[in-house]
Amino acid sequence: MKQNHPKKKAIKLSIEDWKAFYRMTLEWQSAKQINAPEAMLRKIARAGYAKMRIRKSGPRFKIRQYIDEPEKPSEWEPDYEKAPRRIVCAAMRKNGRIITGARHFDRIMRDQMRATEGLRWWRGCEQGFIDQFGQFLNRKDAWIVAEQANQIIQERVVIQGRLFSECVY
Repeated sequence: MKQNHPKKKAIKLSIEDWKAFYRMTLEWQSAKQINAPEAMLRKIARAGYAKMRIRKSGPRFKIRQYIDEPEKPSEWEPDYEKAPRRIVCAAMRKNGRIITGARHFDRIMRDQMRATEGLRWWRGCEQGFIDQFGQFLNRKDAWIVAEQANQIIQERVVIQGRLFSECVY
């Protein structure tokens, strides 16, 4: 059965609003826990992107989750015969979120971490790489792909059979 979802109001959200939104989780949190001004979080809730509950200790916020509308898979599939798979850049994945950069934990990747959940949240994430089609590969699978594409320029690595950025570029 399809549920009626509240319409998102036409409220413009600034870059700072979106950064605050990406720090929210599916758990109820206070403005202090999200590290954002309460007025900003109320604006995000009014726009329909988050839920808000008023408590004695103050309002609590969390991301609105639409369960009944699963994401439709794309019909497009990568054709690895026309374009053989290649490693493009370093990536890190946690809970379905992927961030990329030239190297693991480089400045650009750390900026992405801060803009989303924060550096502490990304601890213990899975490190890997993405191919030219944006598919995440762990270090072992990435080594196989890079080897088949003749991308490995330096084989002196910490662990044989696991790809590191220094092996490829």
